[in-house]
Amino acid sequence: MSGIRRLTDRDGGGVPSADILVAGLKAAMRRHGRALKTLHGFIGAALDPNHADLLRPGESYLFRHEDVLRPVIAEVASVVDAGIRSGEVRACDSGVAARVVLGLTLFAPLVGPTPLTGAGRRRTIEALQDLITYGCVGNRGTSPTGERNRHQRFQPLEAGSRDAILASASYLLNRRPQAPMEEIAAFLKVSSHTLGLYFGERDHLVSACHSRTLTIFLHVQDATLAPGPVTAAGVGRFVRATALSYFSPDVQPLSPIAALSGADGHSEARRRLQWAGLWMLLRPRLIDGVGAGELRERHHQLAPRFWLALCSSLPSGLWQEAIQDPDREADNVAELICLGLAPAERTF
Repeated sequence: MSGIRRLTDRDGGGVPSADILVAGLKAAMRRHGRALKTLHGFIGAALDPNHADLLRPGESYLFRHEDVLRPVIAEVASVVDAGIRSGEVRACDSGVAARVVLGLTLFAPLVGPTPLTGAGRRRTIEALQDLITYGCVGNRGTSPTGERNRHQRFQPLEAGSRDAILASASYLLNRRPQAPMEEIAAFLKVSSHTLGLYFGERDHLVSACHSRTLTIFLHVQDATLAPGPVTAAGVGRFVRATALSYFSPDVQPLSPIAALSGADGHSEARRRLQWAGLWMLLRPRLIDGVGAGELRERHHQLAPRFWLALCSSLPSGLWQEAIQDPDREADNVAELICLGLAPAERTF
């Protein structure tokens, strides 16, 4: 996709063009022919260090409109469908696969403990190509989504409670990361004055939504990952619960990209470190999971960045038209992250 460049919209601002992403995908199809090689080429071009400004936090809202994203999703899905027909790709929901691949590709450069630089981008390209091909679990012959538990249902929130207010504010910010306080107040059906009395400045409201999100995911970790080494089944439950939380308007954690958009340098650094802290708690158990053969060793250190990219993409325009059956879609997301797209008999 050497032709990736920045275009200018009618308002004079630079926008990453969905048309250019489609053109790049078609170029990869011409070069590689085969489905997985095409997706690898697409990821490599989109994350090329020479095109590091393809998407930035301040303009990420441009990727939150389904009319802009629809042609890109359709093109990626057509590549996956072709791979399924040829036997190169396992049977899966091609629409979900397209959304996961695009979400990880577009948002991975923006999230994580630190911004993604040139050398880090190259490692991320290799890791993401590997993840969408083979997934993250050690045994690809067993679906990780067959086991569910009661903790993957979230309790309804009390209407008008602080938690419900923060969930509604997060819902809007996930779709409009730059929304001003007046727009948030209108969405919540309260006055800007009342919202200010509760939370003060806009950044204080975003911080409250962010803190609530950290609490949600600490609960998700505790509820889905059994003590001891992280297992393949545990990862399946964890990813599924993550997807369900974002597919549920009354739960709605704040996405990482929404937490970072518009934040000053101090707030951005603090929030990145807080996200990283969630994974620091898991790191020894992830390593033990690799040692036990439950998880794949390759690139597992980049799991935090990919999970944050997934969290940023799930409430985005990529999924606006897709959520007909949240349970099924969450299963499909978890299966792709765990198993990748290659047939189970293909080894790594």
